Order: sequence, then structure tokens, then C-alpha cells
Amino acid sequence: MKKILSWLSLVTLVAIFGCGSDASDPTDALKSFLQAVEKQDYAEAKKYATDDSKSLLELMAMGNASKSDDSATTKASTLDQMIFGSPSIQGDKATITVQQKLDQTPVTFTLKKIGNDWKVAFDKTTLLGMGMEQLNEKGAAKKNQLDKALDEIKKIGIDSMQRAYEQEMKQLDTALQSLKDSA
Repeated sequence: MKKILSWLSLVTLVAIFGCGSDASDPTDALKSFLQAVEKQDYAEAKKYATDDSKSLLELMAMGNASKSDDSATTKASTLDQMIFGSPSIQGDKATITVQQKLDQTPVTFTLKKIGNDWKVAFDKTTLLGMGMEQLNEKGAAKKNQLDKALDEIKKIGIDSMQRAYEQEMKQLDTALQSLKDSA
């Protein structure tokens, strides 16, 4: 009886501590992140992203807030159509190559270990690097034009975009209030 109880206790401890957060494995963290982004649940996506990535996710959330399209909730998950490579871990950094089953062009995601959890690097710098990797693989002839465009994008700060968005929203609120007042 004691053996059974000790085995049961061991199994329970393994279940509790071994099956913790999805973020303890880089592939699980990436899948959870992509699934949240696909569902447009950016609050959930932030749980699996680095701190540097959160402002870009907030910007995406603001952009999607104005849409009334709910097709993301009705379509089948695209994660089922993805092939996840084995993570390449070097210290506190991991890379995972992901490929759509119907597309031959892989995309490499970078994750960083923060504490005990893996977080997806979904910031401007990482995304630009992913884009450049795609360009190099396809041998794009217009690389110089894209480099110039990317340099211009780098000059645009997310904070300035967010401030401009907030100013526009204030002006819209003021206009709506004046319409209500005149009615």
C-alpha cells in the first residue's frame, strides 16, 4: 500500500511540475503565441512574447479593433497546416523554423529565455531580420529598394504612430460629441 501511495505521489508531482506552462518548451511557446495571434487574442499573445514585442502586438490589436470581421474565429486553425522544425537552442536563445505544408518557404522564429519561460521575439528588429532572410532565400533583385524602405520603417517609431492614433481618436470623439450636442 505504501508503494502505491509513493508512486501515486510521484506521478502527481511529475504531472504538476512537469506539465507547467506551455512556455517552458520553445516550440510550445511559439505554438501558443501563433495560436493567440491567429485568434486575434493579443492579450494572450503578450504572455508568450518578449517585452520588446508587446508594443507591436498592441499596435496590431488597435488595428484589428476597428475591423468588424470575425473570420478568424470561424476558419480552421492554420497551425494544423504548419510544420515546426526542432528548436536550435544556444544558451538563452532559440530558433525554430516553421513551414506551411503547401509553401516551400520556411520562416525562422527567434525566442528568448526569460526566467524559466521561452518568449517569442516579435519586435521590429526581429521581424525585419525575418524579412531579410526571406529575401536572401528567394534572391530578390530589388533588395536595395527594400533596404531603403526598411530604413524608412526603422525611422518610424511605434510610439509616434501610437500618439498619432490617439490624437486622431480624440478628434473623432470631439466630432462625435459635437454631432450629439447639435442633435
